[in-house]
Amino acid sequence: MGCDNEEEEQSMRVDKSVIVLFRQMNLFLNRELLDEKLTSSDVLYLALLYEQDGRTQDEMAEAYTVDRAATTRSLQGLEKKGLVRREVDTFDRRIRRVYLTEKAMQYRTAIRRMADDLADALFEGMSEEEVKAFMEQVEAMGQRARRLNQRQERLKAQGIDK
Repeated sequence: MGCDNEEEEQSMRVDKSVIVLFRQMNLFLNRELLDEKLTSSDVLYLALLYEQDGRTQDEMAEAYTVDRAATTRSLQGLEKKGLVRREVDTFDRRIRRVYLTEKAMQYRTAIRRMADDLADALFEGMSEEEVKAFMEQVEAMGQRARRLNQRQERLKAQGIDK
């Protein structure tokens, strides 16, 4: 019985730790971006496009496990700020591709610097091997959480509660 409480407490600590980390990272980015009128959410979408311009809206939603409507709203905001343009795919008119504008390219260096500053602060005192191991574990945890949620969705679609 004590074991169950210890496991529950550890689970809750992990949940809290992840939430606090996420919130603190967002606060840092939002403060850094205040003058630019950008949000941490804007930066996430821009970062995807810096990696590969011309992604589809669905690819962007999938990358962050965000629903399509939320992604569309975020991209509309970026479009209003003049940072992206959305175009209908030439081969499949149902698909919208997202492209960076020149204005967005002007932010690239500043966003890279912020990301580097954040990473330097988060990984301070850790060796390269420790950082690599940590990142691998976080990615693996993200994949396991994604599979768990996909399983939940399948069960719900089948009318099964857990």
